[in-house]
Amino acid sequence: MKKTKSFLSIIITAAMVFSTVGMTSWADTRKKITSVSLTITSDINIGDDYDNDAVEVESASTRYAVDSVEILNSGFMWEADDTPQVKVYLQAEEDFYFSLTSSKVRLKGATYV
Repeated sequence: MKKTKSFLSIIITAAMVFSTVGMTSWADTRKKITSVSLTITSDINIGDDYDNDAVEVESASTRYAVDSVEILNSGFMWEADDTPQVKVYLQAEEDFYFSLTSSKVRLKGATYV
């Protein structure tokens, strides 16, 4: 019998992939992204191999998108005492850039660390 990991106990390490452009003319027209809201779900079971596809991160924002998700846990298989640690890479859409602190990151289904 497989036990599903409770995703409420996940630790998230968010890493912002800043889309910056070297042209100064864009600096005046780009808009700040001052908060991030993400929904995290998973299909992680004890005994499963680590698979980045088992973790899904979604955003409803039109200002940024989830670029990729990376599982940071060491080892190869989920154990009963594992707490999933995930790094989320975000990409600002054209004409936007990130300007926020960790207190402005909101997660549903996970805990930010």
